[in-house]
Amino acid sequence: MTSLPRRAIDAMTAVTYSDVIVGTHNLDTVVAEHNSRPRKTLGWETPAERLSILLATTRQ
Repeated sequence: MTSLPRRAIDAMTAVTYSDVIVGTHNLDTVVAEHNSRPRKTLGWETPAERLSILLATTRQ
């Protein structure tokens, strides 16, 4: 199975290799998609949700 970031980059067929390396917008898009995907190991929460909970509990 192909990893999510690799599938996202493969889906950008019109983008050249140098654009993927240099373009931070592309990387930000891949990271956002990856962090908004629910995970079984996190009780079907997203990594972003789990991080928010963790940060909220450490501030108390």
